[in-house]
Parts: sequence; C-alpha cells; structure tokens
Amino acid sequence: MNYDEYYLNQNTIFLRKIIPDIEERLEKIDIVSDFKIASSEKGYPILMKNGIALNDKYNPIEENINVFEAVPQSKDNIYIICGLELGHLLTFFRDNSQGQIILFENDLEQMKYTFSKVSLIKVLGCPRVYVATNFEELNKIIVHIKLLSKIEHIYTVANEYYSKIYSNTIAQLQETYV
Repeated sequence: MNYDEYYLNQNTIFLRKIIPDIEERLEKIDIVSDFKIASSEKGYPILMKNGIALNDKYNPIEENINVFEAVPQSKDNIYIICGLELGHLLTFFRDNSQGQIILFENDLEQMKYTFSKVSLIKVLGCPRVYVATNFEELNKIIVHIKLLSKIEHIYTVANEYYSKIYSNTIAQLQETYV
C-alpha cells in the first residue's frame, strides 16, 4: 500500500460514520483533472486544479484568518465550509471555532485527490466536524445537530476561490440555511 492509498483509506474510515457509502462512491471516481500541490509565496502548500489555485497563492493562512473573522463566533453556531482544497479552512475552523462545522464538498474527484494526499484524520475525527457531499446529506446533518444542540445561526463560509467558483451553490446554501 502506498501513501496515497493509506491516506485515502484512513480518511474514509472517519467519513464512513457520516457517509456510509463514501468508500464505494470514491472508488468509482477517476481522477482526470490535473491536480498538483504547489507552494504559496509564503511557503504553505496549496492545491492547484487545472492550473488554478484553490487557495490564496500568497498566504492561505491569512486568507483563513480573514474568512474566520468575517463571521461571528459562538459555540451555538453552525459553520458550513464550502470546499475542501487541502483542508486549510476546515482545519482552521476546527482549531479556532467552538461551533459545529460542516464541510460541504460536492466535487468527489477533488475530495478523492485531497484525501489521498493529506491526512485529515484529526479533523475528521473531531466530534464537531461533519462532511456532506450533497444537499440531502447536508439536511440530515443539520437536523441531527439541531436535535443535539441549541443553534443560533448558520453561516456559509468559503475562501476566495470557492466564493467565485461555487457562488450558485453558496447562494443556495445561504438561501436555505442562513
């Protein structure tokens, strides 16, 4: 087993609790896009897809701070993070927020690539972190969280790349949940 298979296997073990059929779904996905991990100008790893950076090319950590500071923080909030990239924003919210966090990533090809390159088991193993790949899964997670916790607000957040590329998805999420 190589590192790619090992990371993918380890990450999907944690996802099975949330998305029982995720292994079968990812197994059917062929990675045809040109993905590569590059370095930002500050030296942080960033994900490139078909030559386009999915993170800030200068400093993705500063980008995460700006996204984080743009929404009010409370343990009674749900934060829907649009887009996985290399998991920077998801990890940042897990480390700095007290609220419930849902990663919404509907690009299974990118999810498979990232999960085969980066170990996110500490993030995926956090009881406040959930993953949804479609609106049906997202609805189930939100209902589940609301049954367990008092929820004040739901915020949809994304870095600059996902804000542009997935603007229709983000708008639909905001209209439905915010």
